[in-house]
Amino acid sequence: MIKMWIAVAAAAAIGAAAFLAGPSFRPAGTTREIRDLDGRSVVVPVHPRRIVSIVPSCTELLFAAGAGDQVVGVTTFCEYPAEAVSRPKVGSIFLHIEALRALDPDLVVSSHDLAAPSNEKVRGLGVPVLCLDPKNFADIASALRLLGEVTGHRETAERAAAALQKRISKIASRVRCPRRPTVYMEASSQPIIAAAPGMTADEVIRLAGGANVITESHAGKWRPISWETVLARDPEVIVLVHEYGSSLEARAGWDRLNAVREGRVHRFDKSHFLYPTPRLAIGLERLAEALHPECFDAKAR
Repeated sequence: MIKMWIAVAAAAAIGAAAFLAGPSFRPAGTTREIRDLDGRSVVVPVHPRRIVSIVPSCTELLFAAGAGDQVVGVTTFCEYPAEAVSRPKVGSIFLHIEALRALDPDLVVSSHDLAAPSNEKVRGLGVPVLCLDPKNFADIASALRLLGEVTGHRETAERAAAALQKRISKIASRVRCPRRPTVYMEASSQPIIAAAPGMTADEVIRLAGGANVITESHAGKWRPISWETVLARDPEVIVLVHEYGSSLEARAGWDRLNAVREGRVHRFDKSHFLYPTPRLAIGLERLAEALHPECFDAKAR
């Protein structure tokens, strides 16, 4: 009898310890190991129910993959889709760690390139962080499929990925012009940053039938450059994907640029070019139409 009560007391003590351990306590079989897009190992919940996204592109990818109902927190910059706007906020550029803790997330989806310091703070809470940094359309499709696998929405995510790939192939197949105009794509004017090799915007330029005048890579990110570089390379087409185009005319040598003289300066919605999400296909189609209108006129259709 005494031995039985000792066993009961020991079991109760173990149970109490597990209860007090809080969110960091995970019974066996409730987590699994996966690989992110870069091959890094991440331990995630088998069935995540409370996901927080701290990067706008990740928020968009989660909703596109069918996991919107599991997203319980976002940042103030997460404005798409519309459903994301009403979610509780955990910060803007800087993460409010207490606001995140209050949401009791079981998974945070983020970016290694854009939010490394915040990711370390989250990991310090014992919350797993899945980073997504797509560098091209194939990566975007892979990110959708990975999120579908992690969140339990394989079919929805597969449909989204397949639809994206089909749309990209259709656009690319229409742009079969041997002539590739040189293109300069600018995402910010202060400082000046431009599309560079190894990133999504560079692939957009190529698939749209253009040739990027910026040939130096920047670790898969937008590249800071000097205005003198743009003048020296004299692009045939200028693409602006920021909101400060009115100040460009004041730049030295603006009127001498080939693109300006030929009236080939295009301004596009930044959301269709800046974020590695399915909406990037919209940017690809609009740029392809701008570079090669002959491929998209009524007869070509």
